[in-house]
Amino acid sequence: MTHYIRGTHPISEFRRKIPERVVFTFVMVILKGSVAISFGGNKDPAAYAEVVSMGGINSAVKKELISTLGSILQSKLSIPRTRFFLKVFDTTAGRPTKSKL
Repeated sequence: MTHYIRGTHPISEFRRKIPERVVFTFVMVILKGSVAISFGGNKDPAAYAEVVSMGGINSAVKKELISTLGSILQSKLSIPRTRFFLKVFDTTAGRPTKSKL
């Protein structure tokens, strides 16, 4: 659990930078090590992450997420930024939002 807390602390700092309308009540972080990943046939250390949001993810937020997560992976796990892939999915993209979570 200690590694989880240390690894997610920078994420909590990042949270302060994005719009208040983004709700973090439903944020889930799953960390799974020892999974074989190959990018371009190369098996050097790498990472893959997915972020699913119910609104609030624009291009500026995406850039900040990539930067923050890339820094964590590089400093804590020695995974170069060039070996990190982030998939961002907004469940409300293209739909008008009527409710405010």
